Amino acid sequence: MPAFDPAAVERDAAGNLRSALWRLKAAGIDLLDSDKCSLAVREHTVVDLYVLYGWAGRLIGGTATGQDLAVLKWRTDALDLLPGWYDDWVLLERERVRQRLLHALEALSRELARVGRHAEAVESALVAVSAEPLRESAQRALIEAHLAEGNLIEAMRTYDTYRDLVKRELGVEPGYELSGLIRNFCRSATRTREVVAARVRHA
Repeated sequence: MPAFDPAAVERDAAGNLRSALWRLKAAGIDLLDSDKCSLAVREHTVVDLYVLYGWAGRLIGGTATGQDLAVLKWRTDALDLLPGWYDDWVLLERERVRQRLLHALEALSRELARVGRHAEAVESALVAVSAEPLRESAQRALIEAHLAEGNLIEAMRTYDTYRDLVKRELGVEPGYELSGLIRNFCRSATRTREVVAARVRHA
């Protein structure tokens, strides 16, 4: 078995970097400033991660614009930063980005429901649920989206599916706040029907 040679590893890494820089330049992708001693991203380069962070921050902070409410065609694997990398710093940063975007998707769903865009609200919440089925806040956003559209049966089906999942996987019940969504909606609907019936009788 050949001995480990740190110098050879460093030479290979430097060669790979030079090759990558040459391919970028040959393709006309002018993103980097480099010299013999340093390498930096050009000042006005748009980094998709920073764009996503700004979008997520506005949604979470309640300052979203109309453009921010466009529902992106998310795939759940898009939530993973640098897939295939397993260095400690990557794992930590990947989870930080993932949590930020999940919170943003939940906030997006609620804001879409608030402005009456119910189908998109459900779609946004479903992306968060698909990425993390055991995440109760994502399930709550989905149930709220169904209830905002008046779809009690869809909300109850979502709740029952989630309840079965957490019982099977964790041996626990959903949180009281989540089950309270269904109860409060039913109470409100019952009171509304009673008021309408009383007005009809006295008309």
